Amino acid sequence: MTQDDRPSAPTRANLDARWALAISVTLLIVFVTLFDVVIVWSTRLQWGHDDVTPFGLIGLVFTIFGVVLAAAIFVVQQRAAAASRAESLKAFARIERSFTRVRQSFARAQQLRSDHRLTAAQLDVAGDVFQDLQALPPAMVLWVDDNPRWVENERAILAATGSRSVLVTDTFEALKLLDSDNQFDLVITDMRRGDEALAGYDLLAGVVERVPGLGVILYSTSDDPAHEQQWRMAGGQRSTYDPIGLFKAIVDALRG
Repeated sequence: MTQDDRPSAPTRANLDARWALAISVTLLIVFVTLFDVVIVWSTRLQWGHDDVTPFGLIGLVFTIFGVVLAAAIFVVQQRAAAASRAESLKAFARIERSFTRVRQSFARAQQLRSDHRLTAAQLDVAGDVFQDLQALPPAMVLWVDDNPRWVENERAILAATGSRSVLVTDTFEALKLLDSDNQFDLVITDMRRGDEALAGYDLLAGVVERVPGLGVILYSTSDDPAHEQQWRMAGGQRSTYDPIGLFKAIVDALRG
């Protein structure tokens, strides 16, 4: 995963601040210029022979300055409000696009696993689960599966929430990562890997031994209540084959 270290473009807030500064400087220059004109003019007046006194002129200058300043503030506020509305609309559009991609990923994951399409009601549930997960602090997940293609949609959904996952394909590599200084918030594993029919249980035993209390979710091909009970008795968090069920389990595990 790469990170772009290039300086970011000026934000709308920065641009508004620059406009406000430019207007303020301009007004200050205008005020100083007018004030100098008043001082010069006042020296040419005969005190008591004219109805207009230097103090009256100074008051007039301050009045004009106040009107101009109020107008400038109004313009800046209107620009800021318009910019805020535009940013809100853009943010809303980004969220809508994100939800659309997430629903598509849920639909692909479901069809890949069960060859069944999600209903509109299930897609709504998927959107709610996604929002629940998005509201949680970002997590680091250790994902163990010997067929990365089978979980690429699920990992994309997880990444869309701001969390990260590290994918490994065997028990040994997973336990090696757990023995290192890597800090994981959750482990997700399949059951069968190659000739190892109970590889998920082998990994679970290793996790329980190394990191007691770390949640381990079994994401396999069975949703049998008896299988889930066995998984929990062995120290696991949850067992499911359903993508929506998986992310419900992830939310529950990360909430603690």
